[in-house]
Amino acid sequence: VASFLQPHDICYWAIRGKQLVPEQLPFPQLADQLPQLPPNHAILPPAPAKLAAATYKGFSDEQWRYYIWIYYRQIEMLDADVGRLLDALDESGEADNTIIVFTSDHGEGRGRHLHVQKWYPYDEAALVPMIIACPGRLLADARDAQHLVSGLDVMSTLCDYAGIQPPADVRGRSLRPLLEGKQTEWREFVVVDTHVIGRTARTADYKYVRYQDDPIDMLFDMKRDPWETKNLYQEAKYADVIKDHRKLLDEWEAHLKPVEPTLDYEALAKQRQNRNR
Repeated sequence: VASFLQPHDICYWAIRGKQLVPEQLPFPQLADQLPQLPPNHAILPPAPAKLAAATYKGFSDEQWRYYIWIYYRQIEMLDADVGRLLDALDESGEADNTIIVFTSDHGEGRGRHLHVQKWYPYDEAALVPMIIACPGRLLADARDAQHLVSGLDVMSTLCDYAGIQPPADVRGRSLRPLLEGKQTEWREFVVVDTHVIGRTARTADYKYVRYQDDPIDMLFDMKRDPWETKNLYQEAKYADVIKDHRKLLDEWEAHLKPVEPTLDYEALAKQRQNRNR
């Protein structure tokens, strides 16, 4: 396993924004190179209270654009690191006998919905890369946009290729049939957890989000509204869609084995606020 630092630490540009992203940008010559803001930058659909409170409003538009520019530069750093790793694998002589998995544990807000970091169910945080390769054993140059896969599937997939059984309670599925282009029955939805109390069911067409003890749910039509700009949870014509997605989450949760959180996230948030004052 090789875990690379960047672009993870882009989060500190918001945590310590006044020091790292001053109002007078340090490199004015970059002004014409800064990317444009995304179309959902300042769009805040009705959301559960804990999610609604997680927006970041400490940047001007120009600072946001600089933030995104820095993020892209950190992606270039990651690209170079991965290149060095693959070169070392080639030099080892084991490249044809190695399954490579490139993925991440979460995404980054990058100013979408005024978000930075993770901790929310929008695709900017929940959607991550999943690239798997092995010369001669897996499909090459293939992109699967039909099947819903999860980070939970990584362990099951590697156990399958290693010829061992995954732990009994693992909820993931082996991606081997998909990677080898074979027909197989697949899941209807995947689940994403946020803020400990938030849970998302993602199906082929919709994303449904609910938080414990909060009256506001979220429903997005991911085909018509990929930027997640309109929360449909109060529109009567989607009542059956919401009912079906609630049932999916209820059935998923019924098979979980809950434990008490090992971290006090509220205390950590307060510590962060005090540190930033």
